[in-house]
Amino acid sequence: MHEGPRPDLTPAARVAVRGLAVMRVVGVGALAAGALVWWIVVGSDATADPVGATLAVLTAIALVAPGMLLLHFEWSLRRAALMFAELADRTAAGERFDATPALFRRSMRLAMRRRGIGLLATPWYWALAAWGFGASAVLLLAAVVLVVAALI
Repeated sequence: MHEGPRPDLTPAARVAVRGLAVMRVVGVGALAAGALVWWIVVGSDATADPVGATLAVLTAIALVAPGMLLLHFEWSLRRAALMFAELADRTAAGERFDATPALFRRSMRLAMRRRGIGLLATPWYWALAAWGFGASAVLLLAAVVLVVAALI
């Protein structure tokens, strides 16, 4: 399996690669925005007492969760794309997969689990990823608003 650039990509695949890059940028931006919002809202002096420290940690987890979820989803999609690229390369090399559709689907699910991307086969993971993307966008906007408010 290779991760180098593929010159034989279709236009739709190129758009998908750009989408994954945007998803990574939004995820990293959400992590940075979460840290910034935590610093502005909670502050560094909130860890002085045990209750404040607990609330600060819980707030940090809540602010970092959307970005981490989005980065994990992007990583899983990238690994799945590499798996399908490997399958396409094997098919182009003349390897045949003679099996029933049910056996092929089961083999694909097993291959996904082996590569650590078995969660992509579950609908709740896609719903969480959609929530992570929306929450990351809201977090980025909140960080911009708080920084502008702090500067004014």
